[in-house]
This record gives sequence, structure tokens and C-alpha cells, in this order.
Amino acid sequence: MSGVVSNGASSFDPSHGQPFTNGFHEPSIEELLHELPVVQDGQVPLGELVSRVAQALYAELSELAETMPNMSDAARKRVLADWVVHSKKQVVKLYAVVKWARDAEVVQKAMNVTAFLMDQNRQFEDAVHGLKYAKDSLDPARLRNHDLLTALDVLTTGSYRRLPSCIKKAIIPQTPLTDEEVAKTLADIEDAMRYRLRMTEIIPVEMSRYCIDKGRVHFTAPRLFETSLCLKGAQSNDGWFVVDVEFLFNVGGDQSGLQDFPRRPSGMLKRHILDEGDARLAFYLPLPADQQPPPGVELPPRPQLPDGFADAPLVRLYNFLQMMSLSYQLEIMWFQGERLRSLGWADYLTIGMTNNRQTLTVSYWIRRSPSETAGRPQPPNRAKLPLLGGTLTISIVPVQPKPGSKSSRSPKDRILAELQQRAKLDIARPSDEVESFKLDVKWQPEIGALGVGIPPEDACLSEAELQINSEDLDLEALLRKVITKHTEAILKVFKFQLQHGPSRNVFSDPGEVELISEDGSYTLRTHLCADEIVVVTIDARTGRLNLRDTGDLAAAGRGSRFALLTQTLNENPTMLVQLLVTLKFSTITEAVEQKAKYLGLQSYRIRNFPREELQKLGPARGTLYIQLSRFPNHYLVLVITDEDFRYALISVKVLSETVHANMIMEDIGWLDVRRIHGDELAIHLQNVTLDGDDTVVGQRRKRGPDDVGGRTDSVQRFSSRFNLDTKTLRELYAYCW
Repeated sequence: MSGVVSNGASSFDPSHGQPFTNGFHEPSIEELLHELPVVQDGQVPLGELVSRVAQALYAELSELAETMPNMSDAARKRVLADWVVHSKKQVVKLYAVVKWARDAEVVQKAMNVTAFLMDQNRQFEDAVHGLKYAKDSLDPARLRNHDLLTALDVLTTGSYRRLPSCIKKAIIPQTPLTDEEVAKTLADIEDAMRYRLRMTEIIPVEMSRYCIDKGRVHFTAPRLFETSLCLKGAQSNDGWFVVDVEFLFNVGGDQSGLQDFPRRPSGMLKRHILDEGDARLAFYLPLPADQQPPPGVELPPRPQLPDGFADAPLVRLYNFLQMMSLSYQLEIMWFQGERLRSLGWADYLTIGMTNNRQTLTVSYWIRRSPSETAGRPQPPNRAKLPLLGGTLTISIVPVQPKPGSKSSRSPKDRILAELQQRAKLDIARPSDEVESFKLDVKWQPEIGALGVGIPPEDACLSEAELQINSEDLDLEALLRKVITKHTEAILKVFKFQLQHGPSRNVFSDPGEVELISEDGSYTLRTHLCADEIVVVTIDARTGRLNLRDTGDLAAAGRGSRFALLTQTLNENPTMLVQLLVTLKFSTITEAVEQKAKYLGLQSYRIRNFPREELQKLGPARGTLYIQLSRFPNHYLVLVITDEDFRYALISVKVLSETVHANMIMEDIGWLDVRRIHGDELAIHLQNVTLDGDDTVVGQRRKRGPDDVGGRTDSVQRFSSRFNLDTKTLRELYAYCW
């Protein structure tokens, strides 16, 4: 192959077989194609496509081979014809694709060239943008004209003399003071503070405890705040400014969220307090020279002191920080109340704050109104209960003057304030007076809460019990104290109703009803019979009445029963006394019935007696008929009265001619249990006529120490009424038999 001549120079390398032009190597077509980027977007290998089509046809044919033997001849022909038509279409498509694949290499090369050209175009655009960026960046980088004046100053004097003084002050640091100069400055400012505080400044008696240290004066108002001030200068018209403030309180109860209430404010809160404090300190001072308004802006005139008045900036600062401290404590208790709501009290507790953020209202024992109880009709005669149990109000209020005085201060503080004013102001009066505030707590129990009206003497707490302790801010503890007092008052009323109301004969014995305090909460323990006791409590969170049983029958299916009774009671709490009476006699009946079953006796709670026949047994809360096995027409009757059991032996007759086979009592004999238990018999038989003669009532049985059915010592504090043991019941039945 001959060499290629270009621009008068050519060469040929026989070892590589490639021509060179001007000393540069010309790449071959293969090398150029190798440098092209490979683009395979949207392409599928032909072999994979042919393999998939063949596998699909084979799978369909295998399926036909398995399913066609079970078909009829016509169905086989139809299915086979359909498969042939479908397969032919697929094969024809595959054949067309194979034909098109012959040009795949050319198409691939065209796609690669297209990608190469697009990349080259992007590089050209990037180069254009780079040149434009270089032009825009280099334009401001030009050197300024030569400054001959600056050069002459530097060469002749060694420094630049035309620099503005403001730049010198901002850039060139001042020579720092020495330790001796700093100590002397602090001592001078402390002397100026000490002189003003002792000679001219009115210091509120409430923060008269102060000390001067490190150029500051530290004031302390017990249980409120501690602040440090400094003077702007030693002149008489130089004002004070606040350096730091710390509020003297401790958050009690749950410590979570304590970081949200620091004793020493920081950030924007501290900046706001310091700015407001400085503004109150400089209320009557003229604006400093560096705070003058710009030209054209006219500010309102500064307040001026009236004649005969002297400025009292520390009094204004005390009033401001006192209000800030009390407001801070109130906000903490509001936060604690909201946290209580988030911990399960939300449905039974409401927290409210007035717009001026000075009154916090807490309402507890919130109940749903009857209209909100959907799907449950309300009886028309049900007592209307208030929708809350009570309200606790915490307010920031002025301290009222003591009786016979115009000031809320003590006599000692009042005299000290008067002496200070006369010594420092002579006949002048201070511009501001101390305004004393406090956190006032009021508890108002709702009238008729839980259907009970509590006496006024039980509906109040002493001022000391309701006082807010800044060393232990705990709204939950205060709320629980109020709720505990309210619970005690309500249970006292229930106890009085049980012992002195219509049911006094039932619960009149000592120990029958007791109000007990356990772990700071009150419970009403009511004795039913034997060792059966029902405990009435009020849930501190919800204000719901709870019934709890303690005794031998507590585990025998009583849980669901007491849950239903509790639900019914909370719908109408005024039913408590009636419910306890009913529960007492039903428990007595169940206990006796259980003993009868234990002895294998046939017992009935009711028999088919007419009302006039039942009146022959006298007033009764309930009856239990024990049938004698050998004499079916004779019954041992246990009559349950308000005081105790009465025992009778009756003979009955069935009136078969009546529709319901009613019974009548032919004979009634009243039994003296004490004599029977002492192996002596006393039975009084009498014929009972329709006029209903008076019957002989048996005396109470006295339990001896050797009684087999006796209870433990924990039960002996109750009366022996309704304590019928198994042995006595067996003896009664044996005698009647």
C-alpha cells in the first residue's frame, strides 16, 4: 500500500500497515467503532426470544396431550385447530423478527454514532458555558487605578492616614484594662451602688435582703425571685439595668418535662424579661444619646414625674418580677394539669385558663349529660345530677389588707418602710407603691355531686391546706387533697343515711358501717352478715362509685354481679342506701340457702301463698322455706326481719280447686332458738285465723365461745345478728323433723 501525501509530508509504517500524516497516527475504522459508546436500550437478544417462543409452544402442546384424550372427537379437532392457528401466528411473527434481525448490526452502529454525537454536543455546550462563566467572573477582577496618595502616605509616614475613625474603632482593638484597673472600676461602681441604695433609692421591704459583689447588687425576694442589677454610671441620673434573674420555685410531682421550666430563664424568654425590666427601671429617665430617633421621626414625649414625687425604679422592678414569678408558677400548674389529662384524666378533668392568664380553673369528676348517652332511655323520675364534682380555682389576686390596717404588710415591715421613706425622700412621695399579689386557691364542690348534699363544714379546707407551696409546685397533689376531702364528705353523708335514715334498724349496731382511711383514701365498709362485707369507694380520677365484696362468697360468681350493681349505682348514685339494704338481705338469704344445700335440705325462697297468708308471718325482708322430707306439708320457715331471724314451723294445705294451686298456712309455731340450741324445747302452737292474731316472736340467739359455727376474731367486732351456723340449722331441722 503506497503512502498518503498530505501538506507535502507523508510516511508509511510497514509493521503496522497504517499511514501517518504530519507525524500523527490515523486510527482505523475498527478502532473508531470501538470508541463509540454501546447503546442497548430497548433491545432483546434474538436467541432468548426464540427460546421463549419454542418453550411456550412445547408447553401448550404438552398440555393438549394430557387433556385431549378425555375430550370428544369434535372437541379434540376444534381445540387442535385453534392451537394450530394460534401457533402459526406466533411462528410467523417470530419469522418476521428473524428477518428484521439481519439489520440489527447496522441499527446498533447507528444508535452508537447517535449517542457519540449527542455526547460531543453536550461537551461543546459545556465549553461555551465555561467560557461565559470565566468572562463574567473575570470582569470584576480588574485592578483598580494606582492610588498615588496612599502610596505617598505609606512611603513617607509608614501608615495610612485617611482611614475613617468608625472603621478604626470597629477594627482596631482597644488596649485592654489591667487587672488592677478592672478591680478599681468594680470597687468604684460598688461604692456608687452602696451610696445610692443607702441614701436615695427606695427598696421594697419584700426584697430588702441584698448583697453587693463583683460590681452587681443581688436582691432576693423569698419564694419569688432573685435578681442582680448594675448601674450604668456613677452620676445621679444614671439608671439601673437588669443583669440576671432567677425564679425561686421547685416543681414537684412527676419530674418529666421539668426541663421546660428552668428556674433561670434563657434565650428569648430571658431577653424579654431583661428588656421589660430595663424599660420599667428607666421609665422616667430620658433616652440615651445612642438611642435617639433618626431625623424626621418624632417619638411621643417621655413620662415626667409630678411635683413632690421621687422616682422609685426598684419598686416598679419588684412589682414586675413578682407578677412574672406568680404567672410562671401558674403556667407550670396549667402544664401539669394538661399532662394529667394526657395520662388518662381527659374524660373526667377539664383545665381552663382565662385570657389574661391569671386564673386557672380545674373541674373534676366530669360526667356525660344524659343526652350524650345514646341508645339508653332515661327514666323520667331519675334525679338530675350535676355534670361535674367540683371546681378548683387558682388565681393571682392582690393581698387584702389586714383587719384594722390599710396595708397587707406586718407592723414591723410597715414601720421599716415608713422610716426608709422619711429618711431618703423627706417630704416627697415615691412614684410607685408596692403591689402585693399571691396565688389564691378556692375549692367549690358542686351542690348535689353524686346525688349528695354535703354539710358546709365538710365542704371546706383551711387556708393552710390550700396554700400553694412554691418549693413544691404539684397540681396533682393539690387536686388529690381536694378530691380526698370531697370523698370523705360524701361517704360521711352516706354513712349518716345508713345509720340514721329509714334503714337505721338494719345498720344501727356498732361496727355495721365504718368510714375507714387507708393510704390517704376513704372507704365505707358495710357489714352484711357473718364475715360478708361490702366496701364502697369513690374513684379519685373518675368520681365513680365502686362496690367491692370481701367474704366467703366473693369469688363465687359475684364479680359480674357487683360490676352490674356498680354500673347501675353510677347511673343513679342516690340509690346507694336502698341498694345496700337490698344487697344485705339478699346476701343473708344466699348464705342461709347455701347452708341448707350443704345439709341436703330442700329449700324455697317463695311458695305459692296469697298475700294475706304471708302477712301471718309478720313484717319480713325475706323468707326461706325448708321443706321437711318426711312431712311434705310442713316447712321450717326462716323469716328475715330488720333485726334478726325469726323461726317458725308451719303446716300448709294446698287448695287444689284454685287455678294456681295456692297454699294456706293451717298452723304456725314460733321457735325459741336459744332454748333449742341449749337442748330445751319451747314451741308455741296456735291456730291462725283470718283476723291474724299477734304471734310470739323468738328471742335472739347468743353465740357461745364453743359454737362450732363461730367466726374468727376479725368478725367478732360485728353484732351476732344473722349469724346462723350449720349446726344450729341442723338442730332446728332435726327438732322440726
